[in-house]
Amino acid sequence: MPTSQYAYTDVTDRADLSSPYPEVVAAFEALGWRAVGRYTMEYPPRVTERIVSGYREPARSEFRAHLPDVATVLLAPDGTAAAFVSWFWDQPAVRLSSLTADGALVETARLWTRKPPWPRALRSGWAGMDLREEVERSSVPSRGRSVRAVALGDPGELTRPAVVGALADAHLEHVAEHASAPVVLEDVRDGIALRRTAFEHDLRVRRRAIRVLFALVLVVAAVLGLLSGLIPQTRRATDVWLVVELVVLVSAVVWAQGWLLRHVSYWRWIRPAYR
Repeated sequence: MPTSQYAYTDVTDRADLSSPYPEVVAAFEALGWRAVGRYTMEYPPRVTERIVSGYREPARSEFRAHLPDVATVLLAPDGTAAAFVSWFWDQPAVRLSSLTADGALVETARLWTRKPPWPRALRSGWAGMDLREEVERSSVPSRGRSVRAVALGDPGELTRPAVVGALADAHLEHVAEHASAPVVLEDVRDGIALRRTAFEHDLRVRRRAIRVLFALVLVVAAVLGLLSGLIPQTRRATDVWLVVELVVLVSAVVWAQGWLLRHVSYWRWIRPAYR
């Protein structure tokens, strides 16, 4: 998706927009984190409608009811990490992010405890999703971005400062694994910049997976075409055989596209670098 089709907007002063999970925000504040603002990531109306319409009811209405998606940004007491609290399918999405001096992005996120619904086109393929792989799908630790999911129990547990404190401690350990020290973040604009660049990388990761899947289909088609010329029984009916192969291949890809794309998305070695 082109970057021109979405925008990160500072909505700190928008009194008409409510913040999801204020009790989770309060748990961070009890530990000394300070809320510095809020933002939304929005698409043009026609794009939003296309995305929402891809879901079945009641997921479609639930999704629409939480648009625009508002996220609260908090900064750690020393400013070296930002926490983002937002809605994600009836559970809080909580992600801590730090930017190191050498440009690497380190993120520690709450591991989902519930599988989210998916658009109809992907629903069957993602039925067997791995929650950890989904949260960490853009992780490329050796190439500038490390994403780690941490199990914290049921969503209700996040109202306790001790639980969000465990996530903060896990993030500190995660950052400490990198040779470069984290930079100090100043305000909500720094938090928005982190999320914008992370989402741009998410899009590159998704596009790479689609391209690899397309390349695999082409390779399979080429191999089948080669075999059709090598098998004696098919040499006299090459044209018919190729048509049959094409029909079978296209039908298989259409039927299994979600499943195939999900598994390709989990191949970390194909993911593009963050920096």
